[in-house]
Amino acid sequence: MYTVKTFKEEITLDAEKTLKDLPLIEIIKRKLSFMQAQHSKYFDNTGELQAYNDMIQDVMNMTEDKFVRKYLKIVRDIEQKFNRNEITSQEEDHKLGGYSNAVVNVLLLIDPLYEEKLVFRAYCSDELIDRLKE
Repeated sequence: MYTVKTFKEEITLDAEKTLKDLPLIEIIKRKLSFMQAQHSKYFDNTGELQAYNDMIQDVMNMTEDKFVRKYLKIVRDIEQKFNRNEITSQEEDHKLGGYSNAVVNVLLLIDPLYEEKLVFRAYCSDELIDRLKE
């Protein structure tokens, strides 16, 4: 074990652990820790903090398929809100944008192909996507 200093915190790393032993939940926790360290009254990242907290809970209990479906739908719903101009305040804009960005970051870690699905899902219904899979 050894400690690495970052800009605002210290991270303890295990020198004996290979990357194959680094689970997704640990990566999400590190992202959450980083965002918490960056949070201030000048930088509103409450959406990202909420997303990472939500995903940590779901990673513990969901299959990959359920997790991905849930968060692809959330990103699509947020995108549709933006497209329909349903965002009523700058605070909501920052929160939803941050939430969406955090989800996208994690989904791309799971599989980079989700980037294409995210673009496709922003404009299609779940029913159409399910029919296309058949």
